[in-house]
Amino acid sequence: MKTFSANPLISNEATLHNPANPRRRANLLGFSIEAGRGTASGGYDQNRVSGTFSYRLNFEESDAAVLIDLPVNWVRNGESDSLSGSLGIGVRLPVTDWWSITPAIRAGVAGSVDLGAAAVIYSGSVTSDTNSKELRRQAEGFRAPLLGRVAT
Repeated sequence: MKTFSANPLISNEATLHNPANPRRRANLLGFSIEAGRGTASGGYDQNRVSGTFSYRLNFEESDAAVLIDLPVNWVRNGESDSLSGSLGIGVRLPVTDWWSITPAIRAGVAGSVDLGAAAVIYSGSVTSDTNSKELRRQAEGFRAPLLGRVAT
């Protein structure tokens, strides 16, 4: 399947260069679009277009953030069209400088008039995320001294 994609990110520039608040991270608005063409099993032509809108809203004086995303998909397999989409909302909660936990919920729909099918989809999740660069930086100060020397 051939795939084409575009992924621009738009940030709130005012928060990127704020000397009064150097810890403040930028709010980010993003979207991506992907399209593809190919052949499915059985010799059916398949076309696909997927797009995702996302937004990260950061809290003042904290690394916590609200994360929102809205993926939408269209697939044509042969002469049948299918659509799906969902809305996800999560809150990134920093535990340490190098570790955060993000509880999230998602709800959406999927279906096809041509195939006579529809579904409501919902889920919940908890994601753990670590920043290995920050962890390594903090670990640099905790190197153990050598316990003994080897004489040669």
